[in-house]
Amino acid sequence: MLWILSIFAAASVFIFSIQETNPNTFIFENSDLVALALGEQITDPTFTGVTDTDDAFSIGARSATPNGPRPTLIELDGPTTSVELASGDFLFARANGGSVDLESRTVELSGGATITTSNGYQISSNDLSLQFSKTAMSSNAPVEILTPFGSISAGRMTVTANSGQDPNNNLVIDFSDGVKVLFNSSEER
Repeated sequence: MLWILSIFAAASVFIFSIQETNPNTFIFENSDLVALALGEQITDPTFTGVTDTDDAFSIGARSATPNGPRPTLIELDGPTTSVELASGDFLFARANGGSVDLESRTVELSGGATITTSNGYQISSNDLSLQFSKTAMSSNAPVEILTPFGSISAGRMTVTANSGQDPNNNLVIDFSDGVKVLFNSSEER
């Protein structure tokens, strides 16, 4: 009797579990795939490239959230950006939040954005925009710059690449809206 019951139990697993598989259960519509991709996060991403003026850049973050399966905008949490200028100088930027616009090749840094340069400058603002297509930077929020010779504060700032051939003078900085410049006094100057 036990043998008959064990054979029946083993056979019932195969008899009662046979079902026809519906092929439609494995097919996703494009809208389903887009819904799956939205809101997905990438942990510790790194984006690298070169600007039109041959400056190498790298963008990293704690996490990134693309706006779709073929993203045009990527939201960043804790972004960091480094740029090696063709002149040999380095820039390092960090902020609490930001985004990368892939079409315009622009990085927006927000919330305590700070840029530190290898030649002794530190730029702080609540809103900084880095444009890698043409090596430019701007701030539409108040900006504070600490320099080796003092400090500069302004309501707005724009930095663009100089079209001249002098490698020692490759950036043009424009300050506006309440510019204040303070020089440190020293006996060497």
